[in-house]
Order: sequence, then structure tokens, then C-alpha cells
Amino acid sequence: GMQAALVLRERGHQVTLLEAGDKLGGQLNYAQQLPRRHKFGFIARDMTSQLHKAGVDVRLQTRWDAQQVIDFAADGVIIATGSTPLKTGFTSTRPAVDVVPGSTQSNVMSVIEVLNNPEKVGKRVVLFDEDGGRYALGTAEFLLDRGHQVHLVSRFISLSPNMALTLDLPVNYQHVFRKGLEYTINSWVRSIDGEKAQLLNLFTDADTAVLTADTFIMACGHTPVNGLYQALQGK
Repeated sequence: GMQAALVLRERGHQVTLLEAGDKLGGQLNYAQQLPRRHKFGFIARDMTSQLHKAGVDVRLQTRWDAQQVIDFAADGVIIATGSTPLKTGFTSTRPAVDVVPGSTQSNVMSVIEVLNNPEKVGKRVVLFDEDGGRYALGTAEFLLDRGHQVHLVSRFISLSPNMALTLDLPVNYQHVFRKGLEYTINSWVRSIDGEKAQLLNLFTDADTAVLTADTFIMACGHTPVNGLYQALQGK
């Protein structure tokens, strides 16, 4: 959204940028909270400065419905309303299961909820990783740094394999293993019941360990926030 606004302004358009929150940057503001990722905050700060210098009309804490957008009578509208994390426990390795039983319990959280309210996370944590990258492993380290016991359950055949592409896997392994991370690979959750999670092996579909935790965290992808987009179609 910020980049689109800046490019359009540089092309000579009059641009109004609406932001529902109290600052720009979207999920960059969450990424910078993870260990050794504070420099990500520079991206949002730099682009915010560029927007103001370019003369974009930035309106924070502003959320318009479809009628307000229509009434504004702009020549064009760009929807960049982002996404919200899923807590269903869905994994692409078991696509027939839309929602893991027990995933709606109050002690099941998303990564974004954890970063917004770390004080609500219990001492013992089980984190389910459908991502395979820093989104999950960084969250695990974020909690280890705060004294939590963390067991990461991954559907992948190795721990956070996607981080090998960015060449920082050895560094992150070093940090999380020194801080006491426990993990199980090739596995997923069949059900959550209270403080118990039944794991299964994804290759055999056999039940394996039962893990006990105060809080379960789902790093299982996002779904688009597209209600405004849908409401504006044809209007």
C-alpha cells in the first residue's frame, strides 16, 4: 500500500492513503519484533518519510466502509488491506482437514496475537510450523528469550528449511538450540484438548506423542482481508 501510494504520487497523481492503525508499515512492524530483525523497522520509517515528502495525504486511524470510499469519488481505488493469520491448524500436507479439533480454544494463539500480547502466553508453549521459515522459528526464539519452554512441531522434513535459501539457517540454529528449543519434525497435530495436543506422523498417519502446554501457537498461514474489496465490486 505504501509503495503504491508513493509511485502514484511520483507519477503526478493526488493520493490519499488510509491506514486503520496508528502507524504505517503493516506486518513490517511485527517482523522487526523478532530477534535480530529490528532493522526491518527502517523500511517502514523510510517509506513513511518519503510519503510525507512527496505530499501524500496520509490519514492514520482511519477505516472507511464501502460507502465512504464511494462518496469520496476518487478516480481509482487500490485495496491493500492485507491479511489475518489463520488459527485453524490447516496444513497443506493434510488438505482434507480444514480445522483441527480444539483449535478454537482460548489457549490457541496466532503469531500476531503473540507479538501483540506476549504477556498472555503461558510458560509451556507448543508452536505448530506450517511456514518453514523465520515466521515460526523467530517466534520460537522470541518466546525463548522471555523464559518460555518452547516445543516446535514442524510438518517439514527438517527444521525451518526455507531459511536455507537466505543463508542464515546456521546462525539461527545456533541461537535457538543454545536457548533450549525442542522440536519434532515430520509431524502435525490431530487434535487439541485442553492442555494436551495429539501429534501424528505425516508419513504414516500414526499417532505419536502427546504434548502438554499452556499455550498452543499456530504459524499456519494467513487469509486475505478482502471484505472491502468485495463490497466495492461493480460500484
